[in-house]
Amino acid sequence: MIPRRVSMERTEMSAAGANGKNGLAARGTLAVAFVLAGSAAALAGVTMLIEEVAAPDSTPPGTSPGVVYDQPGAPVLNADHQVAFRSLLAGSGVTSSNNRGIWGEGGGPLALVARAGAAAAGAGSAVFSDFSYPVLAPVSGGLAPLAFYATLTGSGVTGDNNRGLWASLAGTLALIARGGQVPVGGGGAAWYAFGNPAINAAGAMAFRGFLTTNSRDSGIWVRSEAGVMTLLARWEDPAPGTPAGTLFTYFYDPRIGEEGEVTFSASLVGDGTIIVDASNDTGIWSDAGGSLQLVLRSGTPAPGTPPGVDFFTIGEPAVNSAGQMAFRGNLIGPGITAVNKDGIWSNAAGSWQLVARTADPAPQMPAGVVFAELGRVFQNSVGGVAYRGTVAGPGTNESNDRGVWAHQGGSARLVAQAGQQAPGADPGVVFAGHFSEPVMNRTGRLAFFADLAGPGVDPTNNAGIWLEDPTGQLLLVVRRGQTLGSRVVDGVWLSDLSESQGDGLTQTFNDRGQITFALSFADGSDGVYAARAVLPGDLDGDGDVDLSDFTIFQLCFGGSNNPPAATCPPGVSADLDDDGDVDLADFLIFQQNFTGSL
Repeated sequence: MIPRRVSMERTEMSAAGANGKNGLAARGTLAVAFVLAGSAAALAGVTMLIEEVAAPDSTPPGTSPGVVYDQPGAPVLNADHQVAFRSLLAGSGVTSSNNRGIWGEGGGPLALVARAGAAAAGAGSAVFSDFSYPVLAPVSGGLAPLAFYATLTGSGVTGDNNRGLWASLAGTLALIARGGQVPVGGGGAAWYAFGNPAINAAGAMAFRGFLTTNSRDSGIWVRSEAGVMTLLARWEDPAPGTPAGTLFTYFYDPRIGEEGEVTFSASLVGDGTIIVDASNDTGIWSDAGGSLQLVLRSGTPAPGTPPGVDFFTIGEPAVNSAGQMAFRGNLIGPGITAVNKDGIWSNAAGSWQLVARTADPAPQMPAGVVFAELGRVFQNSVGGVAYRGTVAGPGTNESNDRGVWAHQGGSARLVAQAGQQAPGADPGVVFAGHFSEPVMNRTGRLAFFADLAGPGVDPTNNAGIWLEDPTGQLLLVVRRGQTLGSRVVDGVWLSDLSESQGDGLTQTFNDRGQITFALSFADGSDGVYAARAVLPGDLDGDGDVDLSDFTIFQLCFGGSNNPPAATCPPGVSADLDDDGDVDLADFLIFQQNFTGSL
């Protein structure tokens, strides 16, 4: 259950299988802002603001003085800029039985949600032992619901009841499901393990549970916001939308939308009266229409391909808050080879359409350059998709054959490519061979982790995080080897588990252009951070400069050589040229940066 450090990204262990201007940013009591030297700017005075969510060497909330964070897992955030994360602990009084926990900003300052060695809500005398990464509801208006998988130890704990799911709902931690409990629809069998939960803003949840009957018996359960548990699908149930005798045999972790609709992928098997084989044994189901229905199955024609070409496998879908889906799959049929069998499809336009396919031309690349590999797809809340890929063709080699692409509004663009000058780095320093799976917000802007190569690049400074500002300008967020305050960044940790906006799972980059990550430092300390590109004039902090900001600017206008007007809201800095007043010079900067509502 301990996070594994992979390259410069931090990946959490899955529950499934049981296993320009310096400034001060207001964030609880731990907020500090740093400006990154050398960040590129498309607009006047754009800076990168980095806020400390959990400061290095600070005492984690809910612990004693002398305790510090140790290797925090890659954090997650929601649309309201609330952050949650899992971390190990070190320091005074910390032992192997209490050295980890989960923290979150559920509508207020950072607080302890759960800690190893502490009593587990709803579990009698049992105490928490270990945790998965937390899942934070994508959208919230206050106390953001948060869910996680955990293991237990203590009196009465056995191998059959030492796992469970918990959720923080309206600020109160509650047991949702535990091994040893007999669930509705289980036929008298008890749960013994769980997959990772999905949770929405209302606190409704969906999850995969495993039953004690045998190692294959599992199902998808849904807990409504009112706390009512129902079984949606179970092992060996007839699969809706398929011929009689076609049964569910394996489930993947479900997604849940803001209206409580649930979507999941599953594998199929025949009952002996019908043939189900590798060519038609995967599919996607959803209850968005009020009852569980088949969305798409392998063995059916693949849109955008010649007659006779079918889906061979269908990957887990990225599902957004509008119920739109995208997935990576592969093909079988006439003319299909290892070179052209993989693709990405989306139904955001109302029907399934091919987005990208291996052996097809790669957008914004020279003639003859085609996709050789495609990564996992990410989908934003309006149906835009992003992915990483590898290309082949004239002029390509190991130094420039990888990149990150985005599709939105009917157009496709290359966002970053290996061999390209890396923004915020010295001349000649370029993106190297590795990009993380990109994440994307509703405006179509991307963020990603990448490696670097070039003059002066060595293992101490060879990776970082980049994001696009509201105009599409790519900016450096943070880089290994960079100094923040008095500390040198040694590791940069960004979750690679995000797949979509509004699916009830993890997010790291929101519509306000805010991204969250963990840093380790050369002095051995660790911290959790959030960052965003700050546009002078974005006075309400929502990622754009629009009429709402202009209303605030008017309240602050005091004229040349005068302090900001008394009507200026507390904490707002409309002095955009930093000369002590809010006057026409500041208005000109505001006007230059006006983006309109994004």
